[in-house]
Amino acid sequence: MLLYMGRGEALAAYRREQRVRDLTECAEACGRAIRGCLRRLVASPDDRARGQLTLAIESAADCLELCTLTASLMARESSLSRSALPGCAEACRRCAETCDALTPDDGAAECASLCRQAEGVCRRSLA
Repeated sequence: MLLYMGRGEALAAYRREQRVRDLTECAEACGRAIRGCLRRLVASPDDRARGQLTLAIESAADCLELCTLTASLMARESSLSRSALPGCAEACRRCAETCDALTPDDGAAECASLCRQAEGVCRRSLA
């Protein structure tokens, strides 16, 4: 089924809205992963696991902040949104890698998947 979107403005607005939604979903998944990692960190006596969890928390916090900022800039069509996209893409890539190193529980697998999707959104938006 084809949907007529009028002139290019409606299609551009729809695509922008979808990109903002993808970045927001990534930020929310990062928040869930942070909470899951914090629960495991408190319960983990293993120093190696604590190091991995700490790195994952830091990466997810960076990703959450940059996705939130970039989504906000994109939503209001700020001229600075293009400046935020490379940092957001890099934060998403790093977060996905650190979440992959964890066990898939506590939201790490979902976070990695949504981070990869958000990274793609940022990279495509730069093209």
